[in-house]
Amino acid sequence: MGCVLSLLGWTQFGVRAGSIAAWLHSIIGNVLAGSWFAVLQSLGATCAGLFTILARMAGWAFGFAIPVLLIIIAISWLL
Repeated sequence: MGCVLSLLGWTQFGVRAGSIAAWLHSIIGNVLAGSWFAVLQSLGATCAGLFTILARMAGWAFGFAIPVLLIIIAISWLL
């Protein structure tokens, strides 16, 4: 499963024109550093394996969930 991201368009040279990655990029517009798209580009550029991809995506989701959870707790505490 090593270079599956390259096959989808996240390559070592950037997003490949006409690929699924290019289509997604056209939908989301500007890509923020550290976003899921940027992580996939980084992993595709290094031809990362499935375990690495899942670990990075889990880290991204966890990093997003903590601030959201803290906001929800703060709001519920204020009510």
